[in-house]
Amino acid sequence: MQVKNAYRICRVILVCLVGLPLFLVSAPQAAPQKNLAAWVVRRHMDSQAEIKQICAEAHASGYTTLLVQVRGRADAYYRSDLVPRAEELSQTPPDFDPLAAMMQQCPDQRIQAWLNVYYLWSGQAPPKNKKHPALADHGWLLADRNGKSVSDYSELEQSQHWIEGIYADPSSSRFRDYFVAVVAELVQQYPVAGIHLDFVRYPGSFFGLGEIADEFTNAYGFDPRLLPEKINEADVEKWYRGQLSAGDELLTTAALLWADLRAGEVTKLVRRVKNTLRQSPHTPLLSAAVFPDLIPAYLDKGQDWLTWAQEGIVDEIMPMAYFGGAERVKRQLENVVDRSGATPVRIWAGLGAYIKSPEEIARETENISELGLDGISFFSLGHLLRQDDKSAAYRKKMVFPRHNGCGATTSKAAQQTMTTEHIIRNLQKIRGVKKNEMNKAVDLRISARIEDFHQSCRTIIPPALKELEQNTVMSPFRLDLHGIFRYIHPYDSAEKKQAQENLCREARELMLTDGNMDLISKKFSQAGSRQFQSLLPRRYLDMNQEKDRELAGLHEGEVSRVFQEEDGCWTYKIRATGTAGEKKFEELDWAAKRIVFSNKIREAAIRERAMKSEIRSNNKKGW
Repeated sequence: MQVKNAYRICRVILVCLVGLPLFLVSAPQAAPQKNLAAWVVRRHMDSQAEIKQICAEAHASGYTTLLVQVRGRADAYYRSDLVPRAEELSQTPPDFDPLAAMMQQCPDQRIQAWLNVYYLWSGQAPPKNKKHPALADHGWLLADRNGKSVSDYSELEQSQHWIEGIYADPSSSRFRDYFVAVVAELVQQYPVAGIHLDFVRYPGSFFGLGEIADEFTNAYGFDPRLLPEKINEADVEKWYRGQLSAGDELLTTAALLWADLRAGEVTKLVRRVKNTLRQSPHTPLLSAAVFPDLIPAYLDKGQDWLTWAQEGIVDEIMPMAYFGGAERVKRQLENVVDRSGATPVRIWAGLGAYIKSPEEIARETENISELGLDGISFFSLGHLLRQDDKSAAYRKKMVFPRHNGCGATTSKAAQQTMTTEHIIRNLQKIRGVKKNEMNKAVDLRISARIEDFHQSCRTIIPPALKELEQNTVMSPFRLDLHGIFRYIHPYDSAEKKQAQENLCREARELMLTDGNMDLISKKFSQAGSRQFQSLLPRRYLDMNQEKDRELAGLHEGEVSRVFQEEDGCWTYKIRATGTAGEKKFEELDWAAKRIVFSNKIREAAIRERAMKSEIRSNNKKGW
């Protein structure tokens, strides 16, 4: 594996952690354009009448761009020889072509063809078309970190792992070839203004093995399924500052390298799609709907939109800042502009008008009007049409950006920062960067972490694995849990955070006195834990973690306190417990293997560090 991946991944995260400055300096501006876009969901364009209504509203309310969903579940709302016709169109005339109709009836709008990339299917009933891309015999379906294909997931498992349905594996070169061919066919037949990519990501950090798993194993000598299931921004910052134990430092380095491999596979597809569009006679642009929070998008979803912007392989990004109050929306979009402001990419604010009132949208657009955005995009036009006041109320109350990001220029310092970042992210060896082009201390820290890891791949990890495989090990203690969850974002207001915590505490009180978890979960929990009585996947306890030590002290039927975690508040009720016992390492579940492996690496790293310290001490004494 090339060295450049190691340094590229470290640098992209550290740029965000250490706050390298990106100063936007306003240049003389022309009058701002009133760029207003909307997503149009496929179910709102499955008849000529609906399309006529959508286009009439787009014209009346001044929408300049429509992102028209023509690929929702790996199917086609247009004519295609490669993609099966959408099952929802089975009752429409065979010659009905939603994309062609939209382009014909909306001549004043830029029509971008919106394609869901890796999301292939939803629901338990399989596709009727035996050649549908979601069927397993294509060989490109995504698996989770335990090796189970998501096509084999039950509804409960989908809920537990917060995954919408069946996904393709971003590391599948075969799927990549197929999707690029789909794009090439579409732009050859339809003169669309652009291709808009959505679900261009992994569903979460728990997913993804495929072709890159072998690449990782061959490079570092162990299976990536043994890595921690998730690392977050706090872990990376501690890693960078040398605040982790020797073992956790090695595990975090490995997890960062794995995250970079995953993100690189998604970027390969985006890059190839852009190259395909460049070859089209009418050169349609490429845009993407992205998660606005850069680090979680990168680590969890493999969505490295900053690299896409820097390389110029996307022309526009639509950060989906749908949720939370006006201040959270502003801070999320402000960060996007700061990170990508020195790149040529155009930034459109994706706002959640489908769940907010015109007054709320007015506050959000006023808050972000000075950020230098290129436009506003509402999700979604069809949802707004189903409200009494239609979309006109949103259009009348909103405030357009007062100056366009494409008219801004960056300071010399900002240009230097971005140039340095680009060099570091693409060089094979960090020593190739000139001293005056980067912060020497940062690079030395990164270099030390990577070199320590490569050394450990020779001296620590192989003997540790051999010992595990040749001896019986103690299986971790396990729990079956209910879990009530309330989401909290770091940018939420203090009032919002307190309200979410209070709801979690209220749910806890009911869990202590009322056994009806079905009602409690539906009333109080969010995301996947709202369904199936908030049943969570089996949890193996890592006694190095404070929360797990606390949970280990609870008995069946007892309820935990409210925990403040990275993504929000959790409270747990114990359904069942399982005792530890001796087993062969290969007999353990992968979740248990990860804990046993991590503990073994921690022990081995402590011994290695102590031995090196003793050698250095003896050398100083002249022995």
